[in-house]
Amino acid sequence: MLPKEALDEFKQLYAKNFGEKLSDAEALAKATKLLDLYRTVLNVSETKQT
Repeated sequence: MLPKEALDEFKQLYAKNFGEKLSDAEALAKATKLLDLYRTVLNVSETKQT
């Protein structure tokens, strides 16, 4: 679970970049998917370096 401050920051950035306000539930779902993608890319990148 993301801290409330991180979720609020994500919502602000999303609204600024996409012009759409998200509910807390929508923001949590989208932020979680983004973090999962980031972790996957980072993991693949680290695997290729070793």
